Amino acid sequence: AAQHESKWTEKLRECQLAEQEAVHRLRLAESEQSSLRLEEAEVNRRIAEARATSAEAEAEVRMRIHRAHELAEQRERTLRAGNDLAQRMQSIGSRCKEEGTDL
Repeated sequence: AAQHESKWTEKLRECQLAEQEAVHRLRLAESEQSSLRLEEAEVNRRIAEARATSAEAEAEVRMRIHRAHELAEQRERTLRAGNDLAQRMQSIGSRCKEEGTDL
């Protein structure tokens, strides 16, 4: 009976060691999972940050394009006004010559 009890005691001890090993592995897995969640959160934060930066850059580019169009339109108006003024000055100069007066 003592030998039988010793056999079961040994089996119990093996089971306890296996349980301790399983608990240890579970804790390692939980720790790794926690680390992975933290990494995932960091990656998601960086993705969101990159998207926000991209959106800001896109808005900046759109604003600059809009401003460039405005400046091009203003330049065209200025050129037309300058040409109109030059033609009027030429016209006035021609009339002055015809009338024999100086500007």
